[in-house]
Amino acid sequence: MSTKDGESPSSSTSATPIAEWGTWAQTLADAQPFDLIEINRYYGLYQHWVMYLGKGYVIHVTQVKDRTEGPDAEKRIDKLSTLVRQDYCRINNLVDYAKEKGSDARRSDDLIFDAIKDIVPDRRLHKINYADINKVVIVPYAVTGKNCEFYGTLWRYGVGFSKQVDYGLSKNIPPEKMMESVELLAELEPNQEESEY
Repeated sequence: MSTKDGESPSSSTSATPIAEWGTWAQTLADAQPFDLIEINRYYGLYQHWVMYLGKGYVIHVTQVKDRTEGPDAEKRIDKLSTLVRQDYCRINNLVDYAKEKGSDARRSDDLIFDAIKDIVPDRRLHKINYADINKVVIVPYAVTGKNCEFYGTLWRYGVGFSKQVDYGLSKNIPPEKMMESVELLAELEPNQEESEY
């Protein structure tokens, strides 16, 4: 699998390691398959993480409707524009942090595909009609552990981690307090079809 330029998407990095915040359309202009995209929620109170597949679609983990805590969540494909709405997003592959966590930050396309093959039907990403994929896979989930950022980094690097959670723990914020914050945010947006914490 390769990009239009013929280079492997997972071995390349975007034009800037951490892009500027922008609209979903601005982000898509530079996104390459397997880039991690960070979506800013509630004016920066937390971020939702997705992995770009191509054609405007991403794979991500989102909580089951009306639930803020596990034990499970949905691994699914959605349009980036639908997820971002009026929020801002950016390409952020967390390359330096991945290296700190023990990844060489250059995972092969085959290994990345193996991590998502239960929902992405074909290694030839450019041939897939993502709009036809309605498959949802249930995965273990915890806001303070196996969250959307954990899964994105696990797929891309083979090492799952959450910089948001690590930061909270480094500031001595107990996991139960992080959970209370997420539950409060869920109450603030009752009309949202699904929660992406």
